[in-house]
Amino acid sequence: GLFTPQDLVKLLVSVGAIATISDGGVYLMPALLPHLDSGQVSKYHERGGTSLVIRSTQGCIPSGLFCCLVAHLLSGPTNQSPWKVCMKRDKPLCLYRNCITFQLKHTTELVTLVDMFSYILLHVDKMSSNVGREIRESV
Repeated sequence: GLFTPQDLVKLLVSVGAIATISDGGVYLMPALLPHLDSGQVSKYHERGGTSLVIRSTQGCIPSGLFCCLVAHLLSGPTNQSPWKVCMKRDKPLCLYRNCITFQLKHTTELVTLVDMFSYILLHVDKMSSNVGREIRESV
């Protein structure tokens, strides 16, 4: 084989294709998550709150950027990211290839990222200065 499994994981982490969830060898590859139908996406970002649109100067979001952004947010610097997948009764609230809901550590605010193909929608249920600062620093 060209790579050992450990080498392949290191490579995928280094290029931002997978997120390191814990030191115990738990990883998430956002590109392998199921896709949420466009009719279902709206229920995760049309609940009130504040939305931010992230656009590309090329007119559409480059393929793979959304999944790499999710991996980046979950891994964070030294794998101590304040971004965590929002859980409800031990199950992810929204965890799809094109839509994911985060809960920032030490807050109750929910942040949902949605890949709208021509832009990324970042929706915050309740915007506070702490959440705004964390979003600016991370994204």
